[in-house]
Amino acid sequence: AALAGLPAFEAYRQTHALASIGGALLDPASTPDLLPPGVLANLARSDARLQGRRGVQVCDQALRSALGHLVGTAGNAGPIDWGAVPATMLGGIHEHLLAFDAVVDGAAGILSLQAVPASARRRLGSFYTPPELVGHLLDSALEPIVDAARAAAGGDAAAAIRSIRILDPACGCGHILIAAARRLAAHLGRAEGEGARGERGRLREVIATCIHGIDLDPSTVALCRACLWLEAGSADLPIDLLGARIVVGNALLGASPELVAAGIPDEAFSAGPVSARAARSQARARNRSEREARLALDGSGAVLHGSADPMLVANAWCAAFFQHELGEGDRSDAAASTPPSITDATLCEIAASPTRFERGHPLRDRIEAVAGVHRFLHPHLAFPGVVAGDASRRGFDCILGNPPFLNQLAQGTVAGRSAAALLRARTQGCVRGYADLAAAFLAVALPWVRPGGRVAMVQPMSLLATRDAAPIRAALLANASLRSLWVANERVFDDTSVPTCVPTLERGGPRRVELERSATARFERLPALAVDLDALRTAETWSHLAAAASGVPEFEWPMGPTLALIADATADFRDEYYALAGCLVEERDLPEALRSDATHPPLMTSGLVDLAESKWGRRPTRVLKRRWEAPRVDRARLAQQGAKFAAWVERRLRPKAILATQTRVLEVLVDEEGRLLPCTPLLSVTPREPGDLWRCAAALASPVATAIAARRYAGSALAADAIKLGARQVLQLPLPADAALWSRSADLLQAAHGAVLPAARRELLLAFAATIGSAYGLADPVAAAVLAWWRGRLGAA
Repeated sequence: AALAGLPAFEAYRQTHALASIGGALLDPASTPDLLPPGVLANLARSDARLQGRRGVQVCDQALRSALGHLVGTAGNAGPIDWGAVPATMLGGIHEHLLAFDAVVDGAAGILSLQAVPASARRRLGSFYTPPELVGHLLDSALEPIVDAARAAAGGDAAAAIRSIRILDPACGCGHILIAAARRLAAHLGRAEGEGARGERGRLREVIATCIHGIDLDPSTVALCRACLWLEAGSADLPIDLLGARIVVGNALLGASPELVAAGIPDEAFSAGPVSARAARSQARARNRSEREARLALDGSGAVLHGSADPMLVANAWCAAFFQHELGEGDRSDAAASTPPSITDATLCEIAASPTRFERGHPLRDRIEAVAGVHRFLHPHLAFPGVVAGDASRRGFDCILGNPPFLNQLAQGTVAGRSAAALLRARTQGCVRGYADLAAAFLAVALPWVRPGGRVAMVQPMSLLATRDAAPIRAALLANASLRSLWVANERVFDDTSVPTCVPTLERGGPRRVELERSATARFERLPALAVDLDALRTAETWSHLAAAASGVPEFEWPMGPTLALIADATADFRDEYYALAGCLVEERDLPEALRSDATHPPLMTSGLVDLAESKWGRRPTRVLKRRWEAPRVDRARLAQQGAKFAAWVERRLRPKAILATQTRVLEVLVDEEGRLLPCTPLLSVTPREPGDLWRCAAALASPVATAIAARRYAGSALAADAIKLGARQVLQLPLPADAALWSRSADLLQAAHGAVLPAARRELLLAFAATIGSAYGLADPVAAAVLAWWRGRLGAA
């Protein structure tokens, strides 16, 4: 209560030398059960929110001891020196506490911490950024901005540095913002002259004017403000000033003036209960008619731009995507299927006559309730002096961050589908499917920086490779230049093994660049790469930019025929996988007479496929959450699941090459007799001519194919150095140019399949690899490099 600044506890604050921090973090109403009963009873007399709560007894001595341990003065009876508290300590404590839930035993009045399962922590997507990675973000994004500002300012470099505006749209406790403030203050010191004033004074000025942040969690925002306030170390900086710069909100969900002026899109009516489908369809049609009529008369959207209550209008535009929530309240079940709709005419009415929608108006109350639940963040209203400022200086100079890594917004729920629809509309459709929401932060934040400004955010490697992220990659390069790329081919975060990268983008910028590249947790520099960004914008992936980080040879191969010329590739679906339930049997449990490949074919999984070798019956595998030693499929039982499953088995039981996924090299097993049934995610590659089976497999298993696949699709697999291909991508792999060497390599691969001893198989595989490498016509040094790289990965595999 004293830290919160409550007047009744001023004497206590002075006795313990506590700085009044204030904010939601320390407001007693935020954590009533954690207050001592006496304090709670005192506060409850004037705050109805606290009445009836029990509280927990924490004696002053225990609290004083705990605080003393935190700041290194345990056992000292004197006041705590709060100036000695590192601001980042609070963030570290918060990070540690994310691993626990606080539980209060109301009867006993005891507070305890219970560990949160790691899976729950991963669902939050929240992992804190190592200092070395923060340093890289500043080096790649902030340093060029400072250099440009100093160069453009001429003789007043200090003023140019003071004008730099930095944002972290998922700021957490402010770890990145504090580092950015320190870096900027150091530059300011060099520009002013170190003797001009103290370091703390410069840091205070930077924190008060240059630093901005957004976070979804109010308590985390309060903690971020407190950390920045402590870092400034000045009583002259009111913490309330930081309230306008470190704000609560969902950076992904909000509106811009341009979106509002264009009216409510049809997609706003795409999500909601099934029972309201007809009502949504009618509202969509009415909205489209109203919007088109208004735009015909007012194409610029002046009526919406000129509202006296732009916050209400922006919230209403966003709330239109959550029509089902607007319909909640005291209404009968019969009315629940026809929720009230916000259409274009409603939006115009709100904009033109905001006094009609004062607090207490049912629609306004529902809009504000929805906005409160989803915490819409409109950047032009949250940061009017930056995003909506003077046109010559509009936008942030630098946006940095480590946004949460999460798959799409809980799309299994109505609220999740509504949020996803809003996000698609906000990003002109580029954020869709299963793109990671960390990538959505890039797409949303890029328009918030000025031309020449930079954006650098920690991202999952999937940004570089996955199909669902392709529209985001294209949209980024339509408006920005990719200036640097860091790739972690090793574990960087303690609590997650997700492969990560950091792309640094400059809004606008040149279309041909020498891309700066680095890798590993030590940020080792890789050779710069000349990149045509217009060509990269239409490329299937960006993986080739990062391949060198995993040691993949960088080479060009002759363009020519691909596997699509001689084969078809097929990936099965999850419904075939789940249809196997009740249709699997262990070979040992079958009578000898039924151990037939025709009636009970062996089931193959990825773990049973090695290069040129089947591990079926020699290595256990897991299917449908059960361990199997030698699983076979009962075709008769599977046929009872439906005719399509019988037809699926018939199509798969033919001569084919089986390709495993999530592997270090392309692991191909040839099923020459067509007796093996592959299980998803295995791929089946079937030649159109039976005589091409081994040649097809040789091209697919070649070191060149593995190197090309690693270059094109690195980042799409679970591990940084693994390869994951889809059926369409398999067919894009090139065929060898030398037919004679190609056929010779196919013979060697066939011999490797028949080898009994592992050493003999390995020797044949190495001979195969050398032969088919030559068949591609690569220059000798390139062919040798590719072969050496492939041999290393084969040994590790």
